[in-house]
Amino acid sequence: MKDKVSSKIVESWLKGWCLSREVSFPLPYKSGFYVNVGDEKQKERFVFPELNDDFFQHAHSIDDPWIYLKVSASPDEFIHRIPESWKLQPQGYMMTCFHPMNFAEMNLAE
Repeated sequence: MKDKVSSKIVESWLKGWCLSREVSFPLPYKSGFYVNVGDEKQKERFVFPELNDDFFQHAHSIDDPWIYLKVSASPDEFIHRIPESWKLQPQGYMMTCFHPMNFAEMNLAE
């Protein structure tokens, strides 16, 4: 299993997230993406495909509430390297498949 999700996959997933919430599409932000969500309990969202200096620098630069910072990494890898003001939310998972998917012949029900 690969331990890294491609930036293109994260961008595609984030576009779907934006469509489902009727907000503008993500914009590139350093090595990740930015979404102006505009909700009172989620103003903005920054999503990074991998844990890197861009993620840590941004975590240290944000002082405003209701800005979400997401990264494709285990909390153990970053929790002690970001300011204590950040609140860790329950984990969500993005399912991935790193090989061609083969399906047995299937028929749809009437």
